Amino acid sequence: MALVLGGAVESNDVSEYGKADVSLDGSSRGERRQTLQQGLDWARQLPVVAAHPGTVVSSTWMDAPDQGTDAVYESPLRHLVRLSGPLGVGVMGENTGQGGLDAMQLSVSRTYELGLVGMLWMKEPDMYGSAYATLGDYSALIG
Repeated sequence: MALVLGGAVESNDVSEYGKADVSLDGSSRGERRQTLQQGLDWARQLPVVAAHPGTVVSSTWMDAPDQGTDAVYESPLRHLVRLSGPLGVGVMGENTGQGGLDAMQLSVSRTYELGLVGMLWMKEPDMYGSAYATLGDYSALIG
């Protein structure tokens, strides 16, 4: 399994940075999402992963909201699935951690909707208390 974090840089973001009239002043999409700083260029990394059959990639923040329907504003997990699918690379997701029932419902829903190979719930001990979504909640959602 290869873990890929948060979001990724879009190829159109990278090509924009090469233009003389573009300044890196913190206002570009890649800078605002902190993907440029992290060097997360999934489109270039995934073919390397795909060269190793059976490898699955996993994204954190599977409960992130979609902020639009294009590649720049969709959730990081949806973006990773869109890039991985044509390469035959399986995807799984992990929630942010300390999530309530809404976050768990979204995570389980996305697991089915996007055809993920699995879902990881951050901080398993949280499922046995009452402050966050519980193991009983999870059981009811997948039931």
